[in-house]
Amino acid sequence: LVNHEEIRGKERKVLDEFQRRYEQEDWRGAADMTESVLLMLGPVQTERPQEAHAFEIQLIMALRNAGDHRECIKLAESLRVKARKRGDKESQIMFLNTIANAYRGLEQMDEAVRYYEMDRVLSAEIGDRAGVSETLGMLAHCQCAKGDPQKAIATYQEAIQIAQELGDIDAECTHLGNMASSYYTWSQMPGSWPQTKAEMISVCERAFVRCLELADESLRNGTDGEGRNKVIE
Repeated sequence: LVNHEEIRGKERKVLDEFQRRYEQEDWRGAADMTESVLLMLGPVQTERPQEAHAFEIQLIMALRNAGDHRECIKLAESLRVKARKRGDKESQIMFLNTIANAYRGLEQMDEAVRYYEMDRVLSAEIGDRAGVSETLGMLAHCQCAKGDPQKAIATYQEAIQIAQELGDIDAECTHLGNMASSYYTWSQMPGSWPQTKAEMISVCERAFVRCLELADESLRNGTDGEGRNKVIE
């Protein structure tokens, strides 16, 4: 028979150690502690699935912070498959985003784009327009990194359109600033500067104005201006 009380006692000790290492930003150590808890939960995972899932998310966070992108991808992919089997699209989106970010950290932009695209499609399916806008911004970043700033600019424009329709000044300001950066990248390509200079200046001016509006709104509402963030933090 499984001794649940003994397992919980060991968990508490490991969790205390996890918390200590997390506060010290010892991410590798924190990941090891979380793996230890999951091993303890092995015999009772079917009885305590929510706790096991919470620890799995915690492990992804620790692996990401430790810069262990490959292990992060491996775990997030296995959890994505489980989420797909139970029809949980919101969890699938979270794991797709996590995988895409990890591939971006590995500078494997083609794979990052592939997962961001799946993320975007699922976000649209569940009507999460803010999620679509956010993912389009990440896609655009990868497109620019792959050497196609013009495509990135078009993608940022899609993201900006959605942000404007949602009244999300924070997201709009972020996309405008990043789009201006893509214009700059484009301007550094041979023969592009005269064509892109005026557009880049215009985008920078719009971003500046919108950032001022965001700051003013934050002061009026007593908020910090932070927007949505579906990436595992």
